[in-house]
Amino acid sequence: MHVRGTTLIEVLVAALVGSIGLLGTAGLMTMTTKANHSAYENTQAGVAAQSLIDAMHINPAAVAADSYDGRFDAADAAAADCAKQACTPAQRASYDRARFSRVIATTLPNGIAQLKCEAGGAAGETTCRLQIDWSPQALASSDKQASQSQVWIFEP
Repeated sequence: MHVRGTTLIEVLVAALVGSIGLLGTAGLMTMTTKANHSAYENTQAGVAAQSLIDAMHINPAAVAADSYDGRFDAADAAAADCAKQACTPAQRASYDRARFSRVIATTLPNGIAQLKCEAGGAAGETTCRLQIDWSPQALASSDKQASQSQVWIFEP
């Protein structure tokens, strides 16, 4: 006599194999989410830096006066809204600093930026160094991630 169907043991083995596969997929999804968020933060830092570098490029008088130099934090406040009115180079630098600081504070956890420009070189060019540091957000309380940093060396 030939019995058809599956036994309880076969069903349990199939369920166990399927569960192991699902656990592997869940781990992969967690790693993918972490990598995706890290890429987002890196992109936000790059976009913010490029925006500041472009603003400095069109305001060479403020760059020469070291109006952009220093540490950027959420406390930077622009005295004038240069998007709505004409500004002096120093006011424009203050406005640019405040915009950049807001972007860093709102898009990067514990974001801090430091900028230093120095005149020199053979042709008297100004070289600037912009560094942005932040602490990536952990997906779980047990995740320990090292701080992230990006550095740009450029001539405004």
